[in-house]
This record gives sequence, structure tokens and C-alpha cells, in this order.
Amino acid sequence: MTTKVLKDIFKTVDKEQDETVRQLNSMRDKFLSRVFGIFSEKIVSIWCKLPSENKYKNYENLGRPTILYNGKRFTLDFTLKNPEGIYVAEMKCELEYDSYKHLTLENSCQLDHHSKVAFKDVFLGMANDPKKFKISISGHSHDIADGVILIWGSLSDEGLKSIRAHEIYSKIHDVLSLEEMIKDLNAANDLSYLDFIKNHQIWSNCLFNDLKQINR
Repeated sequence: MTTKVLKDIFKTVDKEQDETVRQLNSMRDKFLSRVFGIFSEKIVSIWCKLPSENKYKNYENLGRPTILYNGKRFTLDFTLKNPEGIYVAEMKCELEYDSYKHLTLENSCQLDHHSKVAFKDVFLGMANDPKKFKISISGHSHDIADGVILIWGSLSDEGLKSIRAHEIYSKIHDVLSLEEMIKDLNAANDLSYLDFIKNHQIWSNCLFNDLKQINR
């Protein structure tokens, strides 16, 4: 079986391609990135259920956290727990966005365009001083989180070093790679993951096949 990485799947545009091919591949990548975004968070949840010996980082998922900030509620993606503590996690899986500039995290400056309150004030605020924030999971108050975790589509060693050297982003407890999670799931032949992918493939095929059957 050919080994692939996320870049092989979602980045097919090449400057040397003729204009027609390049435009078609760009449309393809945009479409697949949006489709993947529908269910990519579920992959993290499935990965968290793997036995600790089968995953490259040992975290379990407690659910989606809601954080109260300035009288408003913000719901982020995950609450991850390991023996060291409990962490609010946010996933940024930007595959095709801005001409693939954020597919792989290679430099801390790639986080700078996230200027909305949920990330800039809540997520990074919790990274700086998590005890200032109260969280709830599924409507139930929970212990104060110990920090935050960032999940990116693909992560390079240079990108992680750049995060660790940044004045603000260095306070992020950990940076996880969705690509590495998928590798763990495939290596473990995890049945829940394989069934999940199989079902989504079947549903997608049924949709496009059925669309061709709509006639007058």
C-alpha cells in the first residue's frame, strides 16, 4: 500500500501545470478540504479512545468545553485529559486555505491570522492564565483546566520549535498533529475508525450515484 500524508491528498496544484489543470485541481482541493472538515473532529475523538500504547500521545477526550468570557459563552473543540492535567483543545485544520499556506504548521506566524475572540482572547487567554476561566462540559461545571492544546492538520519539527520560542504561543501546553493521529489509527487497524471511514465513503458514493438517477 502506498504511504500518503495529508499534503499528498489535499495539495494537487503545481505551478508547472497548465492553467486548466491547475484550476481544476484547485477546485478539487477546495471541495475535498470542505468535505474533510465536516468529520475531521470525529477522527480526533476516535483516536482518543485508542489504548495508550497505540497512540503517540496519551490523551482522552472528555467532551466539548464551554468557557464563560465577558458574559458570553464560547464552545471550543475538545477537553483533553492525561495524567498531567486537563486541557482545553482547539483544532485548526486549514488544508487548502490561503493557497495551502497553513496545511503544515511550520512557523508560529501561521497562528497570527486567528484574530477572533474564541481563539485570541479565550484560547490564548487560557494558555496564559487558565485559572481565570471556568469551563463546563455537557452542561456540567468541571474542574479548572490546566492549560490549552492546539491541534493542527500536519506539524513539522520546525513549526513546533517556532511555537516553543514564541512569547505568547509558547504557553500552549502541547501541539498535536491530526496527521499523526490518523497514522496511529491506521497502524492499529482500529475498527471504529475503519468503519467510520467506510460509512462516509459509502454515503458519499450513494449521494453522487443517486444524483445521476434523478430524471424527468
